[in-house]
Amino acid sequence: MLWQIVTETHVLFFKTYKNACGVDFSKDFEYANMSICGNKWLLITEELGKRAKGINFNDNLRCRHAWNDLKAEIDRTEFFDEAAGEALDLNEGIIEKYVA
Repeated sequence: MLWQIVTETHVLFFKTYKNACGVDFSKDFEYANMSICGNKWLLITEELGKRAKGINFNDNLRCRHAWNDLKAEIDRTEFFDEAAGEALDLNEGIIEKYVA
């Protein structure tokens, strides 16, 4: 569940900014796309679930609480602006690429 949150937030983040400013920054931050890791995790947990019979790695109280906390944070309108500011601080070259 948490991998799904990470990958969907990544897509939502860049879609939001593309709609807001007309620039697709996703290519500049492709290295931060965790979908490959998430897909591998799904394969691993599926196999472990088969072997451990009855274990559901997504149906866990901690995961549900983490989801609720993350969802509350992601739903804050300031979340995207704060995350974008931090991403640009960590990747200074991207600013120069788009500011002429």
